[in-house]
Amino acid sequence: MPKRKCSRNDLRKDDAAIRKKYNTPDTTKKGLSIDDYTVGWICALQEEYDSSCRMLDEEFDDLEADEADDNSYTFGRIGPHYVVIGCLPTGVYGTNSAARIARDMARSFPRLRFALLVGIAGGLPTAENDVRLGNVVVSTPQGSFGGVVQYDMGKQLPGGCFQRTGYLNGPPDKLLGVLPVLRRRYNDPRQPDRIAEHIQRMNDMPDYRHPATDCLYHTDYPHQSGTNCSLCDPKYLIPRPDCGGRLVPVHYGTIASGNSLIKDAAIRDEFARSEMYPLCFEMEAAGLMNNLPCIVIRGICDYADSHKNDVWHKYAALAAAAYARELLLTLKQSKVAGLPSWVEDLSHASPTTSVGCSRVLPKKACVGDAFREKSWIGDSPRLGAHIEPRLIVGQKRFSTVTNQSPLYYACFIGLAPAVSLILEGGADPNVYCAAYGGSPLEIASHLGHEAVVRELLAKGANPNLCGNGIGTALQRAVFGGYEAITGILLAAGANPNATP
Repeated sequence: MPKRKCSRNDLRKDDAAIRKKYNTPDTTKKGLSIDDYTVGWICALQEEYDSSCRMLDEEFDDLEADEADDNSYTFGRIGPHYVVIGCLPTGVYGTNSAARIARDMARSFPRLRFALLVGIAGGLPTAENDVRLGNVVVSTPQGSFGGVVQYDMGKQLPGGCFQRTGYLNGPPDKLLGVLPVLRRRYNDPRQPDRIAEHIQRMNDMPDYRHPATDCLYHTDYPHQSGTNCSLCDPKYLIPRPDCGGRLVPVHYGTIASGNSLIKDAAIRDEFARSEMYPLCFEMEAAGLMNNLPCIVIRGICDYADSHKNDVWHKYAALAAAAYARELLLTLKQSKVAGLPSWVEDLSHASPTTSVGCSRVLPKKACVGDAFREKSWIGDSPRLGAHIEPRLIVGQKRFSTVTNQSPLYYACFIGLAPAVSLILEGGADPNVYCAAYGGSPLEIASHLGHEAVVRELLAKGANPNLCGNGIGTALQRAVFGGYEAITGILLAAGANPNATP
């Protein structure tokens, strides 16, 4: 008997059940503020944004983000959680762009507890990992890797060898803790296929339906021509058995992230055999993992080869969004409430507290009134209300997840006046940030904060420091395409021949 399609009435009943379970009102909550939103949801492409917004039980009126924030946002609720969905500007992607959206979201929504990075990726199928188009991959720690690996960051050694350097944080423990429950329910055939039910929320959009064909060709057989594989010889297809079980198979493991779009089957297979054992390639996660508590959810849209599978992009984005919705519905509200916000409330902490840093600001620099007198507070009311009071605590980290000092955090979001004030209080401009693997000057150069770079150099920052072998400030400025900062660093004595 064919499965009955889900109607809009079914969706309304589903939403009503969720509201009843979580005692959530059936009408749009009035008077929501920035502080009510606890979950961030980040997308890079339009199809990812569209399918993600369909996962909301309710959509609320827009709120005004920070004036320097160029991203698009949609506000809503999934189960008991209030969610802000952010999308990068059109045509902007890559790890650097992801780092900038992390900066903007932390500035605009300081009370968020964690983020979901939801979108599409290229799969790495192997005999051990039967990754297929339309499947979902979730970043989880494997061996020495935290769930995401930046595969293109490291040293090029003699003999053509490439040594990866640096490391990335894993997802928050609270999110990892809910995965066993979700996996058990999803793997139990007696339980309903909730992800398939969530996918039906876009049944009215034909472009997002499951495509009919999934073709994996031999590594040495490239795409012939055209916008699809109709001219490719089927004798070069790799035979694979039909998949049974759930509509959307889900894989857990390592995701490879970098600034290059991989479309070469030979390179794909080389990475698949490496020590990383990645399940997919994508282009944003490495810019987020050390800056925000985050878990990455990717729908497989191609096989990272030359063949054309564009027809899968929208469905893959929808599959990832459906999994993300199910994750939030499984996650209890009390677990989220127990997580620190991105800008941890330190208003009651001792002004001489230090966590993981060598310098402490003198008590005279820890007076909130001194910060409130600065003109930059008035330029950004929300920033003044949320971030400013938390800069009164010496080298205390802002977040137990990201381990960022006030100086590093001010450099991360580009607050040059705050950087100046913190440095005047005695902070070390060359202090090493273990969470990111670099100095304040390196992160400011990486994100293009010219005024911050000038301030740090004026206060004695070393332009040739190289934290954890990831890259000097000059290399990061060049990598990001920041010509003005490149010139400033060279004038300050940065070594143009330095290697990480």
